Amino acid sequence: MPNSVLAKMAPIYQASPWLNTIQFLYGFVGLFLGNFIVPAAKGIIAASNPIRTLVALAAALPFLFLWARGALVAIRRSRLWLALVVFPISIVLVYSLAGARGSVIAEWYLPPLTPFFLAPVLLGLDSILAPLPPRWSLLLSSAVGCALLAICLEGLNLGRDAQRPFLLPLAVDTERETRYLAVALELRGQIAATDIVAAPEIGALGYYCECRILDTVGLVSPRALAYYPLAAKVGDILNAVPPGLIRDSRPEWLVSLEAFLRPVLLEDPWFRAHYRLVGEVPIQAFGSNGLLIYRRSD
Repeated sequence: MPNSVLAKMAPIYQASPWLNTIQFLYGFVGLFLGNFIVPAAKGIIAASNPIRTLVALAAALPFLFLWARGALVAIRRSRLWLALVVFPISIVLVYSLAGARGSVIAEWYLPPLTPFFLAPVLLGLDSILAPLPPRWSLLLSSAVGCALLAICLEGLNLGRDAQRPFLLPLAVDTERETRYLAVALELRGQIAATDIVAAPEIGALGYYCECRILDTVGLVSPRALAYYPLAAKVGDILNAVPPGLIRDSRPEWLVSLEAFLRPVLLEDPWFRAHYRLVGEVPIQAFGSNGLLIYRRSD
């Protein structure tokens, strides 16, 4: 786990501070309005536009107001509530500092903050409704609860797409996982026990392939971090596979989205001479032209 966090902070996942701010805003609002805001596994960086940003900002401000009000109410009741307040503030500050230096803050970092955020929000809402007559207080609190529940339910599949699980949110894109699963099952019958499979995305592939993995972005393979940062020509492409790592490690297999190979590895003469393309699965995630399977020529 510490190495995984270190890898996330390395110059592998990079974005401008402004883009990180937008991502953080989308992720924050996505805790409650995920069906509209969160890109939900379509990629590490969410596509931003002015309308979506304005809607996210307009939704975030009331939640922040309620959270601050509820936090003050809680602390006045007991200083023990400071733990509930200090923890999310600390996490947000750390992520903000990391985002300011260019480290990507993906939306899936934020859901663990939900209980620490939601409790003060509910306390803040209670402090506003409590002085009202009981009938109005009950009516308004019920309306807010029903609205939040409706937002959550509307985002679920609920049988609208027969190809997806009944309760899977429609905003969640599982194309990459599905394609990696298919590749993993295909490779299981071809890979020897000593073979190493290199990949920049190891989750579904490593789980179903049951093979030895070389994680080219270093989450579970610390040696990969020594090959970053890559050349400036990589630009904004994340997870780009370092040619030096492949040259020094010489894995028997390499499985990757084409977008992660395009910037540098596909242009490397040594790689082209020592690896051959043995499979390709159609996919457009991250702007790729396919999920590519390479095998070492010798």
